[in-house]
Amino acid sequence: VRPSSRAALAELKRMGLHHLVMLTGDNAATAQIVADEVGVSETLANCLPEDKVDAVRTLQARYGEIAMVGDGINDAPALAASTVGIAIGNTAQAMETADVTLMRDSLLPLPFAIRLSRAAMRTVKVNVAFSLLVKFVVF
Repeated sequence: VRPSSRAALAELKRMGLHHLVMLTGDNAATAQIVADEVGVSETLANCLPEDKVDAVRTLQARYGEIAMVGDGINDAPALAASTVGIAIGNTAQAMETADVTLMRDSLLPLPFAIRLSRAAMRTVKVNVAFSLLVKFVVF
């Protein structure tokens, strides 16, 4: 378990991302210990790469947009299937399939990256609205 994981996940929850699910190839007992340590309420254990893809698709059907964070070759298919795939570290295959790569081996940059992307989207929306307003006023 990365030492920063608990703090990063707590910050994600404070940001309104309350439904966090851990998908792991580890057995159920180990998965539950790790989940308790980092503050994740739902786990799916004994997952093969295709099980992770199925889980991502099930979660997408239930909740809509899904972000998947992974750090290894076994996570690459699920990263590709998710709405936003986030690779941690420099695993080549995970980086190839991910939309975002966090170069540090830590989840700590993730809340900042989400806040930054939300701010960027707000700016884009304001700029589009302003452009349309100017266009309608001029014409």
